[in-house]
Amino acid sequence: MAKIAGEWQTATIADGQSKTSEIDLGGSYDFVQVLIPSTITACNMSLEAALETAGTFYRLGSSDNVAAVDAAAHMQVFLLGKFRYIKVVSSVAQASGDTILVRGIN
Repeated sequence: MAKIAGEWQTATIADGQSKTSEIDLGGSYDFVQVLIPSTITACNMSLEAALETAGTFYRLGSSDNVAAVDAAAHMQVFLLGKFRYIKVVSSVAQASGDTILVRGIN
């Protein structure tokens, strides 16, 4: 039986960068839940996904899979489509080395 939710993973968008390093969700999931801190710079947030670790990452989905994020702590759920390896992407470089939490959910 597939897990309903994976373990929380910590990921950072480094100061001056616009995406996290690779995140291994520990399994393939339908959705990914992202907890976003209040320190985030306002942006559009999306995902990239790869078929294997250190593989080629592709922008995931269309405008339906982009979330407008303001400078307030909140949670966002993205459609993932059974990928395991992801990156969280910001439309602008972040200024404070923001740490986010992510986990896969079914």
